[in-house]
Amino acid sequence: MSNQAAPNPLFWFIIIGLFLSSFLLWLIYFSPGTSGQPDWVVRLPAANAFFNAMCACCLVFGFINTRKGKREIHQRAMIAAFFFSVLF
Repeated sequence: MSNQAAPNPLFWFIIIGLFLSSFLLWLIYFSPGTSGQPDWVVRLPAANAFFNAMCACCLVFGFINTRKGKREIHQRAMIAAFFFSVLF
């Protein structure tokens, strides 16, 4: 058996969140849209996915901090999740 510690879940949460956020921002601002529709209409699904993903990330982050007993961080994560849910 190895004496290496298991990777911190928060590390992977941040890495995955950054990757997903970068991909969704690319979809919103740099991917080619379909013709015949205004640009803002073409970007709505990507914006919808971005806000939904950010809400999910905040919920997972809040859950992790609840398990660790960090109530204040949990509350802030839930408020951020609510904010992204409203934008969604």
